[in-house]
Amino acid sequence: LSLPDALPISTFFARTWPAALTATLSTALLLLLLFRRELAEESSPEQEDSSPRLRAGLVAVLASAVLVLVLSNPALPVLAIGIAAVIVDRTAREQITAAVDLRVLGGLLALAVLLGGLGRWWHGPASLLASLDDWETAGAGAVAALVVNNLPASVLLTPSPPVHGRALLLGLNLGPNLAITGSLSALLWLRVARSLDARPSALRYTRLGAVLVPVSIAASLAALRL
Repeated sequence: LSLPDALPISTFFARTWPAALTATLSTALLLLLLFRRELAEESSPEQEDSSPRLRAGLVAVLASAVLVLVLSNPALPVLAIGIAAVIVDRTAREQITAAVDLRVLGGLLALAVLLGGLGRWWHGPASLLASLDDWETAGAGAVAALVVNNLPASVLLTPSPPVHGRALLLGLNLGPNLAITGSLSALLWLRVARSLDARPSALRYTRLGAVLVPVSIAASLAALRL
């Protein structure tokens, strides 16, 4: 999402933290409510003994988060950290190929470049966005993310800073919870889950998103107005 170069990260944080906190809490509370029965069931011994493997991955996530906050263009440094984490953690090649599909990454990059160029040449989407209020802008961002993924959608809709930038940011980030087509993270989650012999349902993902997305977006937009 295009933001003014002169906008300090502290100012951006001050303007967006109420919406970010509200989105996180509303999503978490709804998930706790929707899965209350499953969470109330007694865990089996095998589940209790299992623990997530954080190690180098946790350090890499924290370091990447810091770089995103302090650097204007953190893409290459974050990539270097990811590669270093894989090497240090001695991740098996089979695990890497199961989690990462270069065809998906390459296709998404090509689509982002194509739509980014289209957005700078044809200002129709940006002009339409400028005529919308904040609620409509969030909805437009969500729909665009579902149609072309939120990364390409962001470059298509923001050849220049939008009128309701925070509302668009909410739509692009929360809207993808409605379908796995909305974000790269959902596509990777689906691929990794299947590689571990899990059977996640894209339909159930959408059913849950139909509840989560309207509530989280509405609550976050309301928080921005407080």
